[in-house]
Amino acid sequence: MQKAAGNIRFSVLAPGCDRVHHIGADDVRIVLSRLPIEAKDRLRAVHFNDRSRGGRILGYVNRGRREIALCALPPRISFTRALVRGQSPQQFGATRGRQWPPLAIRRFMLYDVLLHELGHLQIIDEKATSIRRKFAHETRAEQFATHWCKSLWSEPFEHADPVHNPPSKAELSDPDPELTEMLRLIGIRPDDADLHQKLGKAYSDRRLRENARIAFEKSLVLDPDNPWTNLYLGNWHYKGENNLEAIRFFLHAAEIVPDRAIAWKCLGDAYWRDGDRTTGLAHYRKAVEVEPKDKSVRRILRSAILFKSADSS
Repeated sequence: MQKAAGNIRFSVLAPGCDRVHHIGADDVRIVLSRLPIEAKDRLRAVHFNDRSRGGRILGYVNRGRREIALCALPPRISFTRALVRGQSPQQFGATRGRQWPPLAIRRFMLYDVLLHELGHLQIIDEKATSIRRKFAHETRAEQFATHWCKSLWSEPFEHADPVHNPPSKAELSDPDPELTEMLRLIGIRPDDADLHQKLGKAYSDRRLRENARIAFEKSLVLDPDNPWTNLYLGNWHYKGENNLEAIRFFLHAAEIVPDRAIAWKCLGDAYWRDGDRTTGLAHYRKAVEVEPKDKSVRRILRSAILFKSADSS
């Protein structure tokens, strides 16, 4: 998919597994709009791809020094090892020794990685016959990034997204910046079902059960046929030992994604705990049938068969 923005093109490749693009074309446009023409004059395209090689590569430029690629990364990551002398996690809104919050990740990708790759497009020796000598390499590219990061952050920039300014004192003192960022985004996009689902997961991770339920239910109102939200809500009721409600959500999830073992496995767990071993066993068999290579559900099925056989005897 390609989008034109003046004379700069943007392309986006959907990442695999759980990797995500932490920044997008609009974020990049804002940074570029803050730079003088001569700093970005060579740039013709920005590509969002999935070539990070396990998070080792954050971005790179093409051989012609005309295009920049920014890589998809895991949803949770720390950039502490990627920092150079003079940089600190706090500079971007993170804390040393911890996973970086989403806002700090985005800030680093925009005001370090993007600027660094843009630095590689700068001509150092106009008369050089080889690209190697003509353009800035690592040291000069990082100097370019450092200079423009300091320059752009030297004065407040009026924008609703705090990523375009250095972290505030309130942000640095926030005990849970990840949750704060989610709530901020929901304030901007209140009808985003995925955001409410992520908020529910965040509350669950923090053992805030009622908050999690409210977030999941809001997500389900916005997207009733999302199988994962149904599974999350079913699991919420299952943990609360409300098997009937858990079964209702698990059944709906199984109807939506009948080829995924997780829904049938959850149904098996709920029926089994409710005392209906026959139905529980049937659902475990269904889980193995739809995903025979899933070792965990095969193991559960074997244990259930042995238990039921022993119980019958």
